[in-house]
Amino acid sequence: ASDLTDDPIREPVGSARSSYIKRVLRQMIRHVDVVMCLIGNGTAWREWVDWELETANENGAAYGAFGLSDHEVARPRSCE
Repeated sequence: ASDLTDDPIREPVGSARSSYIKRVLRQMIRHVDVVMCLIGNGTAWREWVDWELETANENGAAYGAFGLSDHEVARPRSCE
């Protein structure tokens, strides 16, 4: 049996520096086995989505995507 942890980032990282934000997110991603991406109408244009999914893949985490709409939505590059 495996543990399921639902620990999304609820508070902003608190920095405008992308290097610091990436370091904080990378530390969080290293501790997970699976990263889920919920895809809505604007997901493909979000600044960090592709980076987070690519980082998860580089760290050996599986990742999956779920659409939140019943009409066609653009997917992030990493989910194609």
